[in-house]
Amino acid sequence: MGGAGSAVNEALQAAGLTNHVLNLGLPDVFIEHGDHAQLLALQGLDAAGIEVSIQAFTARSIA
Repeated sequence: MGGAGSAVNEALQAAGLTNHVLNLGLPDVFIEHGDHAQLLALQGLDAAGIEVSIQAFTARSIA
């Protein structure tokens, strides 16, 4: 909340566009320290997690 995705959503809304937008990012909670790749995977922000998010998003958008 309040990040780049929120700014894009606000700009789209201000322009009168009703596109569906998939926002991906880190949650507003403490995230453990550790290996960068492992931490991204735990948050679903590695390639596999992003693919799953996109597939779920497009399935909802089409339905």
